[in-house]
Amino acid sequence: MGKELIKLMNVYVSFRIGGLFMKVLVNVLRNINLTIYDGETLGLVGESGCGKTTLGKVIAGLIKPTSGKILYKGKDISAMTKDEFLTFRREVQYLHQDPFSSLNPVQTVYTILSRPLIKHKIV
Repeated sequence: MGKELIKLMNVYVSFRIGGLFMKVLVNVLRNINLTIYDGETLGLVGESGCGKTTLGKVIAGLIKPTSGKILYKGKDISAMTKDEFLTFRREVQYLHQDPFSSLNPVQTVYTILSRPLIKHKIV
């Protein structure tokens, strides 16, 4: 195995949903502990509404966890400087689960995936 790339420690995510007077707290992710190593491929499988998308968005820094820590290359993403976070966002990307709304069917997969890598001077 490679080095620890992403590590989630005791991550919780809760949302308040409901109307103006009746808000309910919904716990979407509870006590998530996960380590992804450099060079590793991970697949998440589960029923609709079980939190897969929320977990992906938390890992990508698009949603802040209610509690817990997310480390990227050993650094807590909530404690990153602006420049560190921009580098993190270039290196960790979120691709929505619905390819028909997020991918252009006229372009090749190579074009779609290489364009941001070239733009951000990663390759």
